[in-house]
Amino acid sequence: MNEPSLHARGGALRLAGTITRGEFTLAVDISVEPGEIVALSGPNGVGKTTVLRFLAGLGGTLDPDGTYTLGGEDMTHLPPEHRRLAVVFQEPRLVPHMTAETNVSFAATLSGIPRADAHRRAAELLDELGLPPNKHTLKPTKLSGGQRGRVAIARALAAQSPRLRLLDEPLAAIDAPSRGPLRDVLARHLADSDAPTILVTHDPTDVKALATRDIPLG
Repeated sequence: MNEPSLHARGGALRLAGTITRGEFTLAVDISVEPGEIVALSGPNGVGKTTVLRFLAGLGGTLDPDGTYTLGGEDMTHLPPEHRRLAVVFQEPRLVPHMTAETNVSFAATLSGIPRADAHRRAAELLDELGLPPNKHTLKPTKLSGGQRGRVAIARALAAQSPRLRLLDEPLAAIDAPSRGPLRDVLARHLADSDAPTILVTHDPTDVKALATRDIPLG
C-alpha cells in the first residue's frame, strides 16, 4: 500500500511542554482540532509570537519531554519547508523580486496546485481581498503597507490543504475601515478549511469574528 502524501495528511495540533527562546521560557498546553480556530490572547511579551515561530520552525526549542505533533506525527525537528504550513507574519515577508500575483501563485504551486490554476486562484484571492487589478503586477516595494498585508493574507489562503495555519496579527497592516470586509473574507475561507488554525491578535473583534476558542497566555 502506498503511503499517503503529505498533502493528504491532516489532523489535530498538539503542543505541550516548555518552549525556550534565548532567556525567555514559556510553558504551553495547546490542542487544536481540525477546522478549529484558536486565538492566543494576552498582553505584549507573554509569548504569543514565540509560540507561532516555534510551530513554524523559525526559532525556539522544546524541552525533551515536550510534544509537538500534527495528526500524531512528530513535527519538532522537521525542517520548516517540509511542514506544509500556511503563515501570515506580522510583517508581510513577501518575496521582493516577485509581483503581488506571483507571490500568491507561487505559494499555491508549492502546495500542489497546477500553475495555470494557481495564477487564477491568486488573481481571484487578490480581487476578493480588495487589491486593485492594476496592482497585481507590481512588486512589493511599489505597494502600500496595507496592500502588502492583503497580498500576505492571499498567499496564506492560496495554499492547498495546509496542515496548519498560523496567523500573527493578520489584519494589523490594514487600515481600520477596511478591516471589517477583510475580516469577513478571512472568516469565510477559514470556515471552509479543515486545517487547525492558530490566531494571534490584539483586537478582540478579530477574536470574536474569527476564533472558535480563546487561550489566554501569561
